[in-house]
Amino acid sequence: MAYLEMESVEKSFAKNRVLTHFNLSIEKGEFTTLVGPSGCGKTTTLRILAGLERPDRGTISLEGVPITDWPPQRRQISMVFQSYALFPNLTVFGNIAFGLWAKRIDRLTVEREVMNLLDIVGLKGLENRFPHELSGGQQQRVALARALAPRPKVLLLDEPLSAVDAVVRLRLREELKRIQRELGITTVMVTHDQEEALSISDRVVVMNGGRIEQVGTPVEIYRHPVNRFVAQFIGFSNALRVERKGDSQEVFFHHYPINLPPLSLNGEKRLTLYVRPETLRLHRPHELRGREYDTNLLPGIIRLRAFYGAITRFEVMVNGEIIWVDVPGHEADSWQEGDEVVVSFSPQEVRIITGGGEQ
Repeated sequence: MAYLEMESVEKSFAKNRVLTHFNLSIEKGEFTTLVGPSGCGKTTTLRILAGLERPDRGTISLEGVPITDWPPQRRQISMVFQSYALFPNLTVFGNIAFGLWAKRIDRLTVEREVMNLLDIVGLKGLENRFPHELSGGQQQRVALARALAPRPKVLLLDEPLSAVDAVVRLRLREELKRIQRELGITTVMVTHDQEEALSISDRVVVMNGGRIEQVGTPVEIYRHPVNRFVAQFIGFSNALRVERKGDSQEVFFHHYPINLPPLSLNGEKRLTLYVRPETLRLHRPHELRGREYDTNLLPGIIRLRAFYGAITRFEVMVNGEIIWVDVPGHEADSWQEGDEVVVSFSPQEVRIITGGGEQ
């Protein structure tokens, strides 16, 4: 049995169904992140776990004990809200100590616990400041320390880094993972930032319309999407519509043959191939003669280049369709808009999505 479980949970607000037959199992010490488009039910899931919303149907269990009917204060689950919700009239020390004071813990223990947490989140020396005297990143760490102070069994994070700027966000992302690993606390996070989810999570839950589309490690989610939604939502992919000729196993992108791994097409005549831009390569037309049988080659013209720092993304027009190719670092300097090129990719880099899912 999993450490934290949601079984057949359903939730509606008026006529709006937010969660439908929702089942989620989370292991102890795991960092799980919920991602999905706005309105898919991510924050509602957190609020149900915290006891701030009651499900219409289904059960929530922690360590094998049903807690569906328990009030929030009994669950030993802490939540960090998107707005941080710090008490403006309390110092950093007071904000972190608040949950311990509520438990009537003795003064020396409170002081020891708070100072330890200040050290863990990197705020030692700021205990006497008020929230308005802190930066956004510092406020976020105070909110995290306050949630950790009562030593919860589960930590819930609702867009915890959305209110800080991009540079601070990158640093706090790594600190958040470090703290979670150091404390070994079971954590469930909601974020709109896919890179954030992929970089710090043990498992990622992709949600859509109140349902789970796929659960897996970041690598599984990114490299092996189970359906069109996941392939299109996570990361950036080229979607190549290909067609099978007759009853053969050969497929074509327009009139260009496409080599695929051995598979059964299950009678599908038309399917979509998803190929990540970073798995594609650019070549001069004369460089690949004689290699038509071990890779896929699509001739085209560079129409646009966009610089993103570590990579440059090229828009290549192939038979009237756009294919995006990511080229790393200095290699991008070799290519200019208007160049005739050949785009190549390995059959092993292709994800084939049919009506039934991935092959």
